[in-house]
Amino acid sequence: MVYYLILLIDMSFNIELIFMKTKSYALVLLIVILFTSCTEKFDINFENATSKMVVEGVITNDTTRIWVNISKTDPNLGYNPILVSGASVRVWNTAGDTLVLQEVSRGHYEATNTIGKSGDVFNLLVKYKEEEYSASSYMPPLPSLDSLTVKYTGLDRVRIFFEEPANEENYYLFRSIDPAGPWNIIVVSDKFISPNIATDGYVLFAGRRIDMKNGLSPFGVGPWERLIISVSSLNRLDYNYFCSLGMQFSTNGGAYSPAPANPKGNISNGALGLFRASSVSYVTHYPDSI
Repeated sequence: MVYYLILLIDMSFNIELIFMKTKSYALVLLIVILFTSCTEKFDINFENATSKMVVEGVITNDTTRIWVNISKTDPNLGYNPILVSGASVRVWNTAGDTLVLQEVSRGHYEATNTIGKSGDVFNLLVKYKEEEYSASSYMPPLPSLDSLTVKYTGLDRVRIFFEEPANEENYYLFRSIDPAGPWNIIVVSDKFISPNIATDGYVLFAGRRIDMKNGLSPFGVGPWERLIISVSSLNRLDYNYFCSLGMQFSTNGGAYSPAPANPKGNISNGALGLFRASSVSYVTHYPDSI
């Protein structure tokens, strides 16, 4: 508001100055029209706004890891999703093995996963109020992890070592399990991984990224802290989805920033979200001292 008032004062001064020097009423009128034409008021009408169904789910080869979250977007542009209760959720693989997920809390559905296997295709079907939402996802295999090291050279550098398959298109999701935090996920394409990763390692974190809410990044551990990281395989669609999410968080609203847009997932019937199948493995770095 203060900035707006200052502009008005400056504008009136400039108009008076131009009028005194040029005596051009036409020029003054043109300037006034240009400024006033950019300040039209309008009200946003939410009466015709509709909610979008949002389905997010994960199945892995870890026998305790399968869940689906179901919600709706707030038509009034609120930040809190509308959790969906009472949906029917089912997951099955190419062999026909089926899991029925139970609602353990409002909008959150789980099952004891006994069918997660690398190399399989998994299908999701959600039924809610006469509507159906479906998705399919292939579970890519994951190379065996070798080790995780944390080197202290002024700034913490976390490196992970494994055999990256050659002549394949692979995508990975690295997640800090302990410590955890809101910014504890890194996704990467093997295009950005060195062929010598088995000997040189891949740097998960270089330096300390500041998290305004919770302090340091979970990947920036000290020598007295334990670090547990999970590595998950991704499909190309999964990778692009997470990259799109990252772009939305990094958009600053400037003139050259991309317009906000929903990430493209794989849920049918116009719903938002992603159902992914990932092979997962864990590696732990134990503290050097206490």
